[in-house]
Amino acid sequence: MVVPEREEVKAVVEEKGIDTTGFSVAEEKQALKSTTETKADRDPSLKGTEEGKELANNIDDTPSFEIGEPLPPVTTDASDTDQQQYRSYLGVPTKGKTGRFNESEITDEIRERYSNKYFPKEILYTADDQEVVRGVRQVGQIKQEGYRIPQLRGLPRLRIKQKAGVTMTGVKPEMLAIAEKTAFDIGKQLILNSAKRDQKSHKEAYKNSNKKPPKNSKHLIGEALDVRVREFNTKEKTAFVEAVIRHGAKALGFYGGRFIHIDLGPNRFWTSIPKYARPAFLAAGFRGVP
Repeated sequence: MVVPEREEVKAVVEEKGIDTTGFSVAEEKQALKSTTETKADRDPSLKGTEEGKELANNIDDTPSFEIGEPLPPVTTDASDTDQQQYRSYLGVPTKGKTGRFNESEITDEIRERYSNKYFPKEILYTADDQEVVRGVRQVGQIKQEGYRIPQLRGLPRLRIKQKAGVTMTGVKPEMLAIAEKTAFDIGKQLILNSAKRDQKSHKEAYKNSNKKPPKNSKHLIGEALDVRVREFNTKEKTAFVEAVIRHGAKALGFYGGRFIHIDLGPNRFWTSIPKYARPAFLAAGFRGVP
């Protein structure tokens, strides 16, 4: 058996769109196995068959999330600032806006129109259908119940990391929907370290490393997000992994305790799967889980 050199392993893995920065040799080998192992490699009786050529982690029954809510119109492009792109993502007007986004720019009308972007805020309606918040003297009929965690009511489900140039324009709605639904389920705002990248920003992300940017990164086609989990405890990280898989994420990459990469597939994982995440991977039918 010929064992590939480390540089060969890294080259193959990065060709699959996986960033191997900081990987140990063992993690690189695990990523290689996860992304290239076929069913015939597992079951020699399938050798020479069409089924045997399929990837071992090619799972077709991972649930997907269908989008039913209206999406805000795209009012920016990749050349606009990250703050303007974030406004556009949230459905907040961008015309004439400059500087850093402020949550005071979000109105209840925007929250109601694009409800999938926000944690529900309890809204009351007076007799003439004018919105007021709970606590005023007027009493109306509750039209929208508030989110179970009061501190999150009315806030965006997703935030972008500041001063990181996070590009939201061009991220596919189904990718965003997975993150939005996950935030709702686990009761935490999710901070995005990275989203859509063009070739320039992709190269920029690697300028301080000795590595070449992966050619086929899912970030380049708007099918990937890097979600910060630095502040998550083990229970929260477990809930996060369970939720993103449940809502349609087909690939996860673990980068220490800093962030977790999620994308739309094909099915794969890389670096050592943390102990807390293994039950979710096994339940979803991922193969090769240690």
